[in-house]
Amino acid sequence: MASTPGLQEFVIRNRGRLQEGREQLRELHDQGGTGRTVVSGISDLTENILLDLFQNCLEQVGGSDSEELANEVSIILHGGSGRRDIAPYSDIDMMLLYRTKVESRVPELAALFASTIFDVGFQLGHSVRTTRQAWSMALKDPQIFSSLSESRYLAGNLEIYVHFLSRLRRIATRNSTAIVKSIFNARNKERIQFGDTVYMLRPNIKKCRGGLRDVHLIRWLGFARYGETDIDQLCRLNALTSLDASRLTAAHEFLLRIRNEMHFAKGRQMDELEKQEQVRIAEKFGYPGSEGVLPVEEFMRYYFDHTTDIRHICDQFVASLTPRRSIMRTIAPLVSKTVDPGFTLSAYDVGFSESHLESSRSDLQSILKLVQLSNTHDRPIEQGTWEAIRASMIESPPTRLPAEAAQQFFGLFSDTQCIGKSLRKLHEMRVLEHILPEVKHARNLTQFNEYHSYTVDEHSLRAVEIATGFQKAKDRLGKIYRSLREKNLLHLALLIHDLGKGFPEDHCEVGRKLAVSIGKRLRLMVDDIEDLKYLVHNHLVMSNIALRRDINDESLIAEFTANVGSVKTLKLLYLLTCADISAVGPGVFNQWKRELLTDLYFNAKNVMTGHHGIDGVDMTLESVYQEVGDQVKNPDVRRWVVQQARNLPRNYCRIFPPETIAKQLMSLRDTIGDEVQCWTSPAENGLIDICLGKREKRRSGIFYKITGLLASTGLRIFTADIKHLSNSLVWYWFRVHDVDFESTPAMRLEEIAEQARKIATGQKTGESSFRRVWRKEEPIANPRQKVRVQMDNQTVQTATVIDVFGFRKLGLLYTISKALFNLNLDVRFARISTYGQRVVDVFYVTDDRGNKIRDSKRLDEIKATLLATTQQYLQVTDDIQP
Repeated sequence: MASTPGLQEFVIRNRGRLQEGREQLRELHDQGGTGRTVVSGISDLTENILLDLFQNCLEQVGGSDSEELANEVSIILHGGSGRRDIAPYSDIDMMLLYRTKVESRVPELAALFASTIFDVGFQLGHSVRTTRQAWSMALKDPQIFSSLSESRYLAGNLEIYVHFLSRLRRIATRNSTAIVKSIFNARNKERIQFGDTVYMLRPNIKKCRGGLRDVHLIRWLGFARYGETDIDQLCRLNALTSLDASRLTAAHEFLLRIRNEMHFAKGRQMDELEKQEQVRIAEKFGYPGSEGVLPVEEFMRYYFDHTTDIRHICDQFVASLTPRRSIMRTIAPLVSKTVDPGFTLSAYDVGFSESHLESSRSDLQSILKLVQLSNTHDRPIEQGTWEAIRASMIESPPTRLPAEAAQQFFGLFSDTQCIGKSLRKLHEMRVLEHILPEVKHARNLTQFNEYHSYTVDEHSLRAVEIATGFQKAKDRLGKIYRSLREKNLLHLALLIHDLGKGFPEDHCEVGRKLAVSIGKRLRLMVDDIEDLKYLVHNHLVMSNIALRRDINDESLIAEFTANVGSVKTLKLLYLLTCADISAVGPGVFNQWKRELLTDLYFNAKNVMTGHHGIDGVDMTLESVYQEVGDQVKNPDVRRWVVQQARNLPRNYCRIFPPETIAKQLMSLRDTIGDEVQCWTSPAENGLIDICLGKREKRRSGIFYKITGLLASTGLRIFTADIKHLSNSLVWYWFRVHDVDFESTPAMRLEEIAEQARKIATGQKTGESSFRRVWRKEEPIANPRQKVRVQMDNQTVQTATVIDVFGFRKLGLLYTISKALFNLNLDVRFARISTYGQRVVDVFYVTDDRGNKIRDSKRLDEIKATLLATTQQYLQVTDDIQP
């Protein structure tokens, strides 16, 4: 290795040792070495280098008195370095303890030692303290205490280290309650920051809930309460069961190996398990996948299995250390009472009585009764009972569900207050998969896409919880939920609606069959089974229509209502759809989607009932139309303006003030020839609204030209709507994000409007080009999300509907819409939707005479052209900005 000018020989030598050692350990890792073996090897390598550096620094600073100086200091490793699980590129955590008699000489030694460590190539977190300072800071700061609780001697005076650690242990014992609380609170803040759920699909494997930090938390709390950090020692002290210790060790090993791989691959510290890393690691580690399950999904399923174990063990360990639990161990016999044969209720929890624990822990009826008691008395399930049930469920296979247990279970779904909590308890105790064996397949099953934020089971549980939250909603959604007399079928449908995922067939088709099986297992009435089957099989229908079709199309609404059949089923489907979308991830069910779904619901209900009814009219929207008309004095013009307002996108009328809408429509009414009206304005969440209207002949190509202009200007299109008004007037509404500005300047908005006017009037021509950027984003290889083009000639009577499924990339909409123009197609309606990295572009098209495309060869030609065009554009691997 070439020497670096200015570095001493021993530093250069150790730089070589570090590089060579890491390469050897990477080879060991690539050959299948365990995570523990590799981190131990990294720890050995690091410590040997540190010892050499320390000895050389001592000789330089101490000279002939180096041994005397070494006797007054102690080098202590702590944190990850102390527990010997240093990942390949982790920081070194180190403390130099010293006696006050050498205080004047320590700064020079510490500075030299730290600088040589950096020069060798380590990242270092270090401190220089007396033992008294270290104790004092540990008591004041839970993070310092946590790190120092895993201290280990490296060099110098051993007695200083022993004295420090023994005193720290005594301090912890005397103040354990306060220290346990402060450590847990600090960790809880970190969880909230990085992800307070195990089921993050882009987890930080160190700091998310169920990650490595929760293993560390058990060790830190173990030291605070028992004076021990070692998992085996905590097991010997009965602080952990042998089963939990074994599961914790296995999960820890799994995460260590992943973290080592990430560090070696990146050549730096790396804890974020991004999507691309998941795909790469799954392939490297040889996960084969199975029919219906991708290798990356299988890998992430193992990941969530292990992190769920860590979370559960950690939660139970934390709970066992609370003062309440400690007191209960002593006084439980005095304060508990029998509330039902076989059950005990204390001031703090509810559980099986000791005499009934063994017989009840595997009895589904008893367990369901226990859950009901837990809800009724608002008490958690006693830890010993919880663990006994969980162990029994894991060990035993599902059996026939007794009729009484089936009735009890289905009865839980009527409780809007507690059904969410009940299902979580049953799922975490592994009881749910004994009642419904179909649930086991969905446990920790990932949905490898850019849309869903949670695993299938977590998504389903959240959907039920969100639906029950509608009970208190003051909007129309809440009103519709409260009007539903029997809600148990809705809640059950939400729990099972995605159980068909992870199979080769379409998950809606699989779900339909599973719904019938589950309905029969729960002894439901025939009509209820039919409703359950319909809801599960069609749980995507309403969202597909509302978000990807023109819901003002009367023929479309008529066909939808005929398919639904009844107002009761419509209510169920609407509520299920809203809860399903809400449970996808934070912020996914936005106001735009809520309004579209609600509009579709009322449009369909009006057709079914033959009249609007008192709740069938959006009074807010009706008042907007009225206020728009009130801005115009002339009665004839007023009628025209109100008519056009009704033709505008409904969400547009909800967003913009009536006076703005009236002014825009009046300006549009007065346009002559090729004159164009264009308005731009800032919107919510940093977006921009761009509206453009003009009189237009067929196949003007304005749509594709405007999309090209926006993309080339650096505006990423999130949604787009085209509405044809009367007298050949066409209205375009784009909602875009400006990639160049957090808050777009007014001058830029006006410039965009001016350029749009020139494009629409033909003053500006030429191909759009897109800027190149330095950063290159690698596409995520995901067979779940191939580019697709669907031709729909059934849904709409007056146009052919084209759905293009692709990935977010600047200029994609322009590319597709230009291809439609070149195919001699006229775009009559468009809706652009973005779901993370996924986009769905929907176009209603006609031929140049305004007719629907009916020739099968022509349809095939259009589909093939669009598919090839989209694939070619998205597969370009240069640095075009995504």
